[in-house]
Amino acid sequence: MKSLVIDTTSSTSYLILSDNGKKIEKKIEKSQNLSKNFHLELKSFLENNNVSIDEITYLACSVGPGSFSSLRVGASVAKTISFLRKIPLVGYISLLAYVPDNDGKYIITMSAKSHGIYILKVEKINGFIFYNEAELINISRLERYKNYSIVSDDDNLILQIMEKTSGFNFINQRFNSSSITHITNDLYEKKSYSNYNLNLLYLSGPNWQSEQDLEISKTVNEKF
Repeated sequence: MKSLVIDTTSSTSYLILSDNGKKIEKKIEKSQNLSKNFHLELKSFLENNNVSIDEITYLACSVGPGSFSSLRVGASVAKTISFLRKIPLVGYISLLAYVPDNDGKYIITMSAKSHGIYILKVEKINGFIFYNEAELINISRLERYKNYSIVSDDDNLILQIMEKTSGFNFINQRFNSSSITHITNDLYEKKSYSNYNLNLLYLSGPNWQSEQDLEISKTVNEKF
């Protein structure tokens, strides 16, 4: 089974190709002109690894929370390919890409700038991951989760939380491609996917399709 994960949650984007346990990852640092260049990055990634889009068993794409504009780019590309090639599409909560490898109880966090922070409550038991819906909260509300470790890849956010709370264990966790591949495989096997449809999770913004989204879809249609 071959899967392709597209994650455009933040300014750094990820492409992950998984083939029966073998994983290839591409990190696109501080993506510039993402709406114009992302489909080219994807096409190059597949060609360099001698993989045709028709070989993909399923696509997976982050649905948020995260950067409003970046999420739409990844979703537009994934939905268009899913529609054109009839490939199942798995949507996953972006914060799941930061689940640590070890068992434990975690609050995965991400900055929502002036709106507060995004959180996802996760418990990992014997390798199995259990989680609720993502939330948008004020940092002060973290005090209710004293028996959880706080997880983030954002050093500045960790410092902000340290200043406003006390008694937490902190884990600086970078993007975990192994974890998200495992999670999306599980969602696919449970048939938790759709045909070319994703409901993006905008916790502090509107859910709408812009002219830019339509232009991205048109460009991907021409390339794939």
